[in-house]
Amino acid sequence: MANVLLVDHQPERLRSYGAMLADLGENLVSASSGKAALSRLAEAEFAVILLAVDMPGLDGFETADLIHQHPQHANTPIIFVPTAQTAELDRRRGRRLEAIEFLCAPVVPQILRSKLAVLCELYRQRQQLSGTPTSADNTTRGHIDLAADLSPQGEPVAARSTAPPAGDAAGQRGRRIMVIDDNQDAANMLAMALRLGEHEVRVVYDPLQAAEACERFRPEVIFMDVSMPGMSGYELALQLRSATWSELTLIIALTGWDDESNRRRSREAGFDHHMVKPADLDEIESLCAARRRPGGGVEKGDNGG
Repeated sequence: MANVLLVDHQPERLRSYGAMLADLGENLVSASSGKAALSRLAEAEFAVILLAVDMPGLDGFETADLIHQHPQHANTPIIFVPTAQTAELDRRRGRRLEAIEFLCAPVVPQILRSKLAVLCELYRQRQQLSGTPTSADNTTRGHIDLAADLSPQGEPVAARSTAPPAGDAAGQRGRRIMVIDDNQDAANMLAMALRLGEHEVRVVYDPLQAAEACERFRPEVIFMDVSMPGMSGYELALQLRSATWSELTLIIALTGWDDESNRRRSREAGFDHHMVKPADLDEIESLCAARRRPGGGVEKGDNGG
């Protein structure tokens, strides 16, 4: 059972969140202020924090800044809940704090449950991969639904993390990873999973902007959806492969198609691996630790992509 921290100074909103999330089966912990939230975090680890912006004393942004300054909680996902009146201003402030996402008031229960369910699932899978014990009454699906159609509220913000020094061997450090997908929810969920693995992650939603973003970032691994408007993943992969910096970059195709013709098309476009949705977290971690073979393909953990 994952811990979920609900932070809001208004008791009625806390009760409302509790009612919305009761059927998730997670351990819901409430805090009525930013200071109280920091106290709760000193007592336990949390899979995700739902944080109101408009709190007296320490507001949501100040609280989030203090949370992420602590090494133990630096990668804890935070979802801000701004007021409808200040939503746009709050989004701009949140971008500077690299917020995970915003849910504008009034919160839609289905959207809130869907997002928290995915984040709790990612947390449990990360705990299992790291060997940290989890509650016996929880079983994980072992997959991340990258195709989930969650109606977005507000503008998602790409998740980032600080990677260790670049000189270490792959698999022993976080890597520079780019996620390219026009489905913002799917892109953000994958970015969250990668961020929990202590990778440095950038997200691009528009394939027409991806080549320039990759040129600046020089990713070591790229996860890319193949079905995007404006430019397909196949076209974009061919374009990226023409750049000299991409010679050692692993490019992973994300697709719902598993037949041989689509796998062949991925290889011909320059993809090194063909990943079928829903994505398996173990496979994602294996690919993040792998290197590109000379001429294409995955050097370690290659399973026929």
